[in-house]
Amino acid sequence: MKKTLLLTSLVLMLLMTACSAGTETGKTGDTSGQKTNATTDGNDSAAKEAEAPSMYNVGDTVTIGDWEVKLESFEYKPELKPNDVIVFSPDEGNIYAIANVTVKNIGSEVNTFLPVISMKNKDVGVMLKYDDKYDFTSTNLLGYQEQLYMASLNPLSTKTGEIVFDTVKEVQDSDKPLYLIFTLGDDKYKFAVKKQK
Repeated sequence: MKKTLLLTSLVLMLLMTACSAGTETGKTGDTSGQKTNATTDGNDSAAKEAEAPSMYNVGDTVTIGDWEVKLESFEYKPELKPNDVIVFSPDEGNIYAIANVTVKNIGSEVNTFLPVISMKNKDVGVMLKYDDKYDFTSTNLLGYQEQLYMASLNPLSTKTGEIVFDTVKEVQDSDKPLYLIFTLGDDKYKFAVKKQK
C-alpha cells in the first residue's frame, strides 16, 4: 500500500512539474509580435519606448504566425440567441463581450484557430484585459456556430466569427481601458477596445 501511494505521489509531482514548466508567473510587461529595432544611447525612456507593445485598433489587421487576424468590431450582449430554440446566457449578473474577428490561414497547410488543446509556441491564444490587471479568458459555447473556437481552415481560407467572453457588467460600464490580446508564444498583439478617458 505504501509503495502504491509513494508511486502515485511521484507520478503526480512529475505531472505537476511538467505542466508548470511552460508557464511564467509574475510577468508584468507585454511584448509584441512587431519587433522594433532601437539603438540605446543610455536613454532609459527610449529603451522603454522600444520595448512597448504595438497597439492596434478596431479595423486593423495583424499577422500572428500563420494567421492574419482582423478585429472587425466589439460589442456587448446580455445573451446570444442563434435560433428560436437555443439561448446562451452568461453567468448571473454578467454580460457577454464579443469580438467579431476575421481570420485567414496564410500557412501552407490546414490549421486550427483557437484549438481547445493548444501548444504555447504553435497556437494562437486570446484574452480580454480590463483595467491593465484583470484577465478574462474566452468562453467556448458548445454548439454556437458563430464562434471561432476550433475553426479549421485550409491554406488561404478566410472565416469571420465571434470570440465570446463572459465578463462582469463593470467592464461595459467603466471608463477604464479594455484590450483584446492575442498571444503566440511570448508575443502579444494588443487591440484597444476601449481606451482610458
